[in-house]
Amino acid sequence: MVKPFTVEMLEHSAHSTPDVKAHVDLFNGALVGITYTGTSKVTKAPSTSDEIYVILNAQRGDNSYALTYPIAKDDFCDCYKVSEWKGKQLIVTKENIVDATVAVGDVLVADASTFKFKKGSATTGSVSFTVMELDATGVKVLIK
Repeated sequence: MVKPFTVEMLEHSAHSTPDVKAHVDLFNGALVGITYTGTSKVTKAPSTSDEIYVILNAQRGDNSYALTYPIAKDDFCDCYKVSEWKGKQLIVTKENIVDATVAVGDVLVADASTFKFKKGSATTGSVSFTVMELDATGVKVLIK
């Protein structure tokens, strides 16, 4: 699960891209790029040259507190442009981090094969994530 650190991030500073279809089976908190083809928008694997988005679908009912919330291929997903949050923080659970161990100060980037966070040094779509705090459930990262 990936969560904005404050509600303000969703209400005032987020650039949401609606009507985007998942190109493969994904999950809430996936890091993706977007392909625009005419009037259609489809997710794609994130790359260093593309803008990066995080999928934050509203979970309802029995899924409201689930750590993994599936988004099937061709389902619509709510994509938020991460670069709009530079200087702000995200909370990322261990399930959304590829590497088994991370430490305060580590830099994380988007992993194109898993759509999760991984250790790295390059930026992805002009952003990177610096680990600020650790706890038993995951990390708090600063978007740079």
